[in-house]
Amino acid sequence: MSAICGIYHLDGQPAARETIAAMSAALAHRGPDREGLWSRGELALGHRLLITTPESAAEAQPLVRSQPDLALVADARIDNRDDLLSVLRVQGGRGATDSDIILAAYERWGQRCVDHLVGDFAFVLWDARAGSLFCARDPMGVKPLYYFRNDRLFAFASEPKSLFTLSPVTPAVDPDEVALFMGWRHEGRTRTLYRDVMRLPAAHTMVVSRDRALVHRYWDPESAPGVHYRTDDDYADAFRDIFGKAVEARSRSALPVGATLSGGLDSSSVVCMARRLRKPLHTFSVIFPNLDDRELRLIDERSFVDAVVRGGGVRPHLVRGDEITPLRDVRKIVWHLDEPYFAPNLYLHWAMYGAARNAGVRVLLDGFDGDSAVSHGFGRLTGLARAKRWDTLEAELLAFGAHHRGKASALALQHYVLPHLDELVRRGHLLSWLNAARNVGRRFGLSRSGLALTRGIRPLLPFSLGRSAAADRDEVEATLQPSLAASLRRRVRALQRTGGRPALPTEREAHVEGLSQPLYQLTLETADKAAAAFGIEPRYPFFDRRLIELCVGLPDDQKFGGGWPRLLLRRALDGILPPEIQWRSTKSSLAPNFHRQFRIADVMLYDTVDETALAPYLRIDRLRALRGRLASDESSAKDLTLFRSIALATWLKQLEERSHRACSEAGALSTEAA
Repeated sequence: MSAICGIYHLDGQPAARETIAAMSAALAHRGPDREGLWSRGELALGHRLLITTPESAAEAQPLVRSQPDLALVADARIDNRDDLLSVLRVQGGRGATDSDIILAAYERWGQRCVDHLVGDFAFVLWDARAGSLFCARDPMGVKPLYYFRNDRLFAFASEPKSLFTLSPVTPAVDPDEVALFMGWRHEGRTRTLYRDVMRLPAAHTMVVSRDRALVHRYWDPESAPGVHYRTDDDYADAFRDIFGKAVEARSRSALPVGATLSGGLDSSSVVCMARRLRKPLHTFSVIFPNLDDRELRLIDERSFVDAVVRGGGVRPHLVRGDEITPLRDVRKIVWHLDEPYFAPNLYLHWAMYGAARNAGVRVLLDGFDGDSAVSHGFGRLTGLARAKRWDTLEAELLAFGAHHRGKASALALQHYVLPHLDELVRRGHLLSWLNAARNVGRRFGLSRSGLALTRGIRPLLPFSLGRSAAADRDEVEATLQPSLAASLRRRVRALQRTGGRPALPTEREAHVEGLSQPLYQLTLETADKAAAAFGIEPRYPFFDRRLIELCVGLPDDQKFGGGWPRLLLRRALDGILPPEIQWRSTKSSLAPNFHRQFRIADVMLYDTVDETALAPYLRIDRLRALRGRLASDESSAKDLTLFRSIALATWLKQLEERSHRACSEAGALSTEAA
């Protein structure tokens, strides 16, 4: 992790060195090891270095070449170094820095260089020949890049706080984005909660010249080709090979490496693969020994963590999650994020980042959301129903029910098979509906008359019938000021219209949709800035572009088979994962600790918030009523609404303080000038 920033005066005015120095100073926490500044004419670039990889110790940015006339700043880690070094002429040879490789790739392929880069990156490159800046961000959005643009100035930075050192950039609030934040909706692609600050979306490039800025999407998981091997073992070998490369590349470090370890399938897969590649590996696990037995059963994964640790090759560190509260460090967190945060469990990662720093770790592997990268594969059930493969569908659901306790198979039937009947009715395929209903009813013990009502008549009713009243009663919407509630409804409808989601997606469509959701980009940006507070670089092996393309291209039966979701991952890591994790069918919930700790301690923070700052956006009477009802109301939505309102109030207070400081500094400058 490093920091980049820059200014480009579109009107040709010279870029002052003290201006880029101030932008860089605001990012000092991201790069404590070295600072680099460069300016020429209307352009200035800044870089702050955090040494993580062996090659980064020799990093000297901005990286400038006179022939051709190029200048680069990058927050980047390139994972296919060997492949690129074999085809590019790179200064430094095998010891070349990752920024050297990016520059050489641009010299070879121009703006198409991003098609050849595997890794996490945000970089901006000045090409004097073209008279433009070329900006790029990695496919999943691990590395952030924010920018400001008007008729006279283009500026960019790793964090918004750097942009706010520039007088044209104001931290003015966008009320519509506040409504989306409180409404748990996240467009997250380009807009921020500031009117003046935008983000370059993941998997996009932008070319900025004096008269225009062109944004282009260069990668989409939907474009992944189909993957076909002869045998199941061939698929497993391919997955294990690519996953191993993803973990190995992200373990490249000049300092000790750590990994989060919850005991779930994702984090355990990363740790078990990583320890085969390097020793020692620090692991960081959150435990909750003080919870009561009922809550502990829902959240405790200690036995699975211990199963991994017993395999050796790790130095375990335990973090007491039951001794910290979700908003304990809310002021520090909001300062680092530059926005209020939506993630109720961020406090647990915040604690692990602190533990990693104390252990001397700078690189932290994270199995975050490997289930979406690999896919559970439930869409296969829909595909079997569409293909009228009723015997196979029945066998898969029975096997799934045997592996998972409770109502798992009934829920899978409800979510992935029965909607196929709705689909047939809406298309007018009545004979096909009758055949499907007969098979579903006979095989799964459902009455055909009941199916005729719920899956024959009801799907033909207007979608909105009976739903508007429920929407009006929505707790969050009722908390917003009326104008913002109306804005939220409009934005949500617009997002639904443009979402393009099929009524019943295929497995591949659902897989791509899951990977493309804007929430990922926002979550990764949040984690990046939170980790930067501790000098930690989080890395995500499951978000390796090569691995995602493999998994999206898999046949459905490699994702779900024998009643097992995520089948290929389980099979590929046979002998690597402990069996009790490899074939684990349960998943813990962190919600009990959040709600317990929030209600015990953090809800009291509401008594200290500035209601005057919240009043333009939220109805204070509603918030007070929520606060008063918590003791007698178990609704988790109320906890989350109050949680977000406190984070929002903290952010608004910091904006007010920043504005006061700016006014004071401007006044002091005016006095000096006089």
